[in-house]
Amino acid sequence: MLIVPKRVAAGWVGAVQAERPAVQALMRSIGVRDLVIGMIALHTIDHPEVGPRWPTGAAVDAVDLLATLAAAGDLPAGGVAGTSLIAGSAAAAGLWCSRELKQG
Repeated sequence: MLIVPKRVAAGWVGAVQAERPAVQALMRSIGVRDLVIGMIALHTIDHPEVGPRWPTGAAVDAVDLLATLAAAGDLPAGGVAGTSLIAGSAAAAGLWCSRELKQG
């Protein structure tokens, strides 16, 4: 998302919209958000008192899924399917990891 925002955007919102600088800016913004959340997750995973309370990545992925589904009528079917699969899987995995960390 940071390096090739147009390519990522084309898969999500379509090639025509991906050409727009505003869409590319949003892709970079989402990329930075995901990078920061990932760094925090890696930092806290070895801290049993903090790691399990940090399912923020799962929440963000769930919002990405819901936002995509809400706009599905205006997005390419492939983008909706791909984003739903990726975001839904990431949200589920994040919740599972958070639960496992609480138990461990």
